[in-house]
Amino acid sequence: FFTESIVGAEAICEELNKAGVTAATIHAGLSSKERQRAFLDFSDKRIQALTAVKVMDEGVDVPEADLAVIISASKTRRQMIQRMGRVLRLKTDGRKARFVFVFVAETSEDPSRGAHDEFWNEVLDIATASRKFDIPSETKELTKFLDPKSKD
Repeated sequence: FFTESIVGAEAICEELNKAGVTAATIHAGLSSKERQRAFLDFSDKRIQALTAVKVMDEGVDVPEADLAVIISASKTRRQMIQRMGRVLRLKTDGRKARFVFVFVAETSEDPSRGAHDEFWNEVLDIATASRKFDIPSETKELTKFLDPKSKD
């Protein structure tokens, strides 16, 4: 989960843990030992998710991660590509990466209103599938869409 603030990353981590998804937060306010421990726990599958601020945008490789959730999208094409690059590689078992871009409809973050124009169309051009969901009314549909085992 990529966010723009430490408060956001920590809040998402807390909610994930409450929901039974083991998670840790990574940000510049933690020691390098704490960040390394979180990466190791994720790599060794002791935790299921990482929430991060910009510290995970570059120079970090999470090759087996197959889902990235962009909570607060960057305004720059470069940063968005860096974030996507953390998980884009084909997985050893053939799984493809999946991305969720969370935005509030009809705001400056809404792609239908021109947000992320530089890069949004590039992403859609290479995407296997794309769909917009209204949350919370389409939560079940989103869950099914994100399931790597789903045929739909």
